[in-house]
Amino acid sequence: MWTPRRILLLCLGWTLILGFYLGYGFVLGSIDGLPPLPKGLMPHSREHLPPLPARPASRVVSKLQLAFGPDCPEVGRQIKIEIGSKKMVFAADQFQPEPDGRVSLKPMSVAIFSSDKSNPRLTEISTIRGQVAYIKFDRPVAQLSDIGNRKIVAAEISGSIEVTNNRRTQGRDDDLSVFIPTGPLHYADARKLIWTTDSVHLLDNQSKPKPIDVRGRGLEIELASEMNQPPQPGQPKKPKGDAVAGVKRVKLVEAVDMHLHVREDSGFLGQSQNQQKPTAASATAKPAPEQQAYIRIKTPGSFEYFFRSEKEGNLAVFSLPEP
Repeated sequence: MWTPRRILLLCLGWTLILGFYLGYGFVLGSIDGLPPLPKGLMPHSREHLPPLPARPASRVVSKLQLAFGPDCPEVGRQIKIEIGSKKMVFAADQFQPEPDGRVSLKPMSVAIFSSDKSNPRLTEISTIRGQVAYIKFDRPVAQLSDIGNRKIVAAEISGSIEVTNNRRTQGRDDDLSVFIPTGPLHYADARKLIWTTDSVHLLDNQSKPKPIDVRGRGLEIELASEMNQPPQPGQPKKPKGDAVAGVKRVKLVEAVDMHLHVREDSGFLGQSQNQQKPTAASATAKPAPEQQAYIRIKTPGSFEYFFRSEKEGNLAVFSLPEP
């Protein structure tokens, strides 16, 4: 039972406890036993915060940068997707299914990758750019996500078309480039053929210091198919994809006008494969200026260039127009 005496003793006890606590805090509370924070962990204002590390690029973006350059506009496109067993990359801003079953992409950029099985580091990259592309797949496409597991059977590209090939080298100063002002540029997977009837401007930057300049009307690019080896016993069969091993043949159909700047020891449309290595004496001597000959070949007929093995050597053929 609470009595006045017990209530007084309780209040006196709490007063003594509170007094002892306040006295302890006043005398010893200012002593900090923890080590001071490092300068890097001290509070900072937002203006003095270090920048966040850059996010690593995705695989698709890395492939686009490898094909078109690190600062290419394709990196900022709204649509970036891989198809064809990850050997083909698309980039575009607009996607629209057409009534005839095709798909339109605006503007369109595509990169095709082909690795050398004997040396995987030597990757051949072919790129195509255009203002608009109409693509037909092996199965209907209703939405963008369907493209990833489809195969291209035909395509049509129009408007400021640019086609490049890197010659299986990392540098961009020896690329083979083809410019088509209007188009359209067609592709048929069954024939592995790219062609157009528009005027064509070809630059072969492998020739130094001046590139080989070729102009004509009509273009055919035949692609080499990648032969799939049969699977080993017990292994699943690899799915069939858009397997392209590189360029097999390039043909300018008519009205060919070719400007060549070649050295005496160089081959046609490329450097000599049998160049001698410089000796120690010649390496220290001042190199003599290269003598180049200017050659112009103009024909109303066609020009055809075959990419063959190193043993056979590439082959160039000029033909007269049919009567």
